[in-house]
Amino acid sequence: MEDSYLERSRKIVFAITGERPSDGDPLITSGRLSSFSIVSIILEIEEEFGVILNPQDIKREDFDTISLIANTVRHFEELQAQ
Repeated sequence: MEDSYLERSRKIVFAITGERPSDGDPLITSGRLSSFSIVSIILEIEEEFGVILNPQDIKREDFDTISLIANTVRHFEELQAQ
């Protein structure tokens, strides 16, 4: 069964970048994502998943791959469900 966090994160990255990188491909360190793109991804994540990503609680590195994005979303969703 497909991980919905990964699938939804892929869709968000594609919507912002127009690219379909693999789940482990670097996005920030490769230059695929700019600072503006990261902000756009954060806004899309908040809308898609219904979570709030506080800038003080996240790092750029949390968005370097689709897998990291999915894990970050999962982490914040679990924290906010408590």
